[in-house]
Amino acid sequence: AGLIKIRGDQCWRDLTCMLYHFETQPVPNPLSWYFHNLPREAQLFSTAANHVVELICPFLLLIPYRPVMLLGGLIQILFQAVLIISGNLSFLNWLTIAPAIACLDDAFLAPFFSKSSVQKALSLRAREKGGDRTAAGRVWKAVRLWK
Repeated sequence: AGLIKIRGDQCWRDLTCMLYHFETQPVPNPLSWYFHNLPREAQLFSTAANHVVELICPFLLLIPYRPVMLLGGLIQILFQAVLIISGNLSFLNWLTIAPAIACLDDAFLAPFFSKSSVQKALSLRAREKGGDRTAAGRVWKAVRLWK
């Protein structure tokens, strides 16, 4: 959608589209009014940020270096969450979040779950691999190192 915006209406190129977006969007919600009434500078910044997230950040998802991929996934998830909160077409935004979650590996997600549930999942995975508990131990050790 980013390239269409750049080639389309002039307001995307002069960064003023967000000044009008919230009053013309297809599915507004009660928070849309607050987004629409943000200061002009915030609206111009949000249009520029939209271009960065839609045109540059998707390439971060393709780089097989863990910190870059995590950053790309988090940027996409945060951006889509803001779009959902602001009242955009949230079904499409949820669909965009789904593949971005795949960029977040077990070591990143483990702190969001209890220690017992992580250990149980790792031991189940180890049993499926024929009783190799060393793999589960290595993953859990990596999780502890991230804390």
